Amino acid sequence: MGFVYIIFVCIAAYGIVSRSLTMYNSIEFTAQNLSSAIFYRPYWFLYSVVDDEKDNLNGKEFIQ
Repeated sequence: MGFVYIIFVCIAAYGIVSRSLTMYNSIEFTAQNLSSAIFYRPYWFLYSVVDDEKDNLNGKEFIQ
């Protein structure tokens, strides 16, 4: 159970930081949107499913 807890904390931390950097002001503040953005996508990153994320980042403009 301890291992599952550590994985959960790591996924949550990565999800919060990555979504706040890439999707600032574009996610509606609802429980369903937040949970899918913070937990669902980063969970699939564990299995190397990142194609949709690459397409999402290609359309963003970053300040240098």
